Amino acid sequence: MKLTRRGFLAGAGAVAAGSVAWGLDPNRAWADEEVAEEPAGTDEAVAAGFNAGAIIKAMGPAIQGGGGGKPTMAQAGGKNPDGIDEALEIARNMIL
Repeated sequence: MKLTRRGFLAGAGAVAAGSVAWGLDPNRAWADEEVAEEPAGTDEAVAAGFNAGAIIKAMGPAIQGGGGGKPTMAQAGGKNPDGIDEALEIARNMIL
């Protein structure tokens, strides 16, 4: 398993990733950071109980966001880049 600040967590047949995008919004007077998360698993992982949709619902509040998806893949966006580590810890506890 690998867990880094860049936001990558992998286990047997399942993965959860998080990233921060930074850029200038021409409609605002400040720079904007957005967070994205995406857990995914193989069909075998889903058969063993993995559910990306449930994981993303649990991860979302840590980044002040939300999302959804299917058991094999889900995605979420949020506004709190400082919450990536907490979100990945939540995913880690659910995957392992």
